[in-house]
Amino acid sequence: MKTALKCKVCATEVAVKNIINGHVACPQCFNTYPLKERASAPLWVNVAVFIGVIVALVGVLKWAGIFDTDDERLRKQIGKMSFNQASQMKDICLKQHNKFCLKFVYKRLNELDPTEATWKANYAFQLTGSGQHKEALPLYESLLSSGEETYDLMAYYGMSLEGVGQIEKAAEWYQSSLAVNPAVLDVTQKLASIMAKTQRTYEAAALVDSFIQTYPRSKGFLQANSVLLHKQLGEKDEVGSKEKLRLMAVRGAHHYLPLKVGQESVSFLVDTGATALAMSTEQMRRWAPESMSAAQEIRVGLADGRTKKAFIAIIPEVKVGPWTVRDVETTYCDGCSLLAGRALLRHFVTKTIPNGNLETMEIAFARQ
Repeated sequence: MKTALKCKVCATEVAVKNIINGHVACPQCFNTYPLKERASAPLWVNVAVFIGVIVALVGVLKWAGIFDTDDERLRKQIGKMSFNQASQMKDICLKQHNKFCLKFVYKRLNELDPTEATWKANYAFQLTGSGQHKEALPLYESLLSSGEETYDLMAYYGMSLEGVGQIEKAAEWYQSSLAVNPAVLDVTQKLASIMAKTQRTYEAAALVDSFIQTYPRSKGFLQANSVLLHKQLGEKDEVGSKEKLRLMAVRGAHHYLPLKVGQESVSFLVDTGATALAMSTEQMRRWAPESMSAAQEIRVGLADGRTKKAFIAIIPEVKVGPWTVRDVETTYCDGCSLLAGRALLRHFVTKTIPNGNLETMEIAFARQ
């Protein structure tokens, strides 16, 4: 009898008659299997199919929100709210100090009531607070173009401009904000920081020192900035020539002029009524001790009409911003305040420019 093949299980010869409907039936071990097995697909095909199935499954689960975080679920929930629901949610978010929630509540309120500046402004503030400056800028520009010019709007606009690297423009809006409300100390600090970054350290020191004197409670907040700025000025002269310095102060308050005497920088109150540069005996001893040997004793008048003993001397060199003034007449006494009087100021041309609640004194060296 002619055999067809051997059983792949027990190796018994299987007759052709045992091949039925394309399957081999072994009479010895009773195993049945296809005569021709399908070739298995390459491994990469199986892997690709498996990955495709997983990706599709993950997509379905994401669509269903299975993987959403609590914040993401909240965002989606707020995005479906009515105006009344969003208004109630705003109050809840405010009580909880939940900035993530507030951002999307104000976004929703702005979508539902786009003509109300309050929603747009607060949405922009939240975007700025979360570092989304590019998204915030068009909102600020829309508000400002419509005539909204509150100090907080201008300050936050400055923050987002600074956040995208437009620091000169940011400084302009910080200044505009202070012109409306000069008591916002963090804006003062931000403006001074930009001044220092853009080779305007003298002006930054003048700004900070003037505000410290105008708002004594700000000393704890701004004093560290003042110390750092004067340290920089004392250690190294500012690079670059300047035609003028701009000394900013609150309108009606005193301007302060940073001077470098010896190797130390300190701000002097600008006093056009004072005759000479003035300082205490201790400060004179620290900054220009060599000038004290030739000092002459004088009497100076006090505000209450009394007089006190003082001395007048010549300091060989005083630096004012990028300029050097030589042989400056200086008065010193025990308890004397730091004043920049006419003996120094006569070397300069000054001009005062009002700007809302701010006042800028421009000072330029008088060419002789």
